[in-house]
Amino acid sequence: MKTQRKTNASIPLRTPYEYRPLEPSIYPVLSIRAEYAEEIVLGMKEEEYRTWKPLRLGPIALHACGRESYPRAPAGHILGIMDIVAVEGTEGDYS
Repeated sequence: MKTQRKTNASIPLRTPYEYRPLEPSIYPVLSIRAEYAEEIVLGMKEEEYRTWKPLRLGPIALHACGRESYPRAPAGHILGIMDIVAVEGTEGDYS
């Protein structure tokens, strides 16, 4: 008898824009210095400023970069998945 291989189920994630299943581990990545990534994880920082505009809204993996690690943000690790829910600003100054 042939055994069936289990597949990962899609992870449902609700955004203000749509309700869709997401494939596990297939996300764009945003690298942020570990000290600021820790603030995002703790909920102390809700905005991130960039000179470029993201291509899409929705889920993105949060990567802690840099040389120094913090208790909740070890450098070089993906900390979790967050949602980009809105982009504001003008050319070269987005939040």
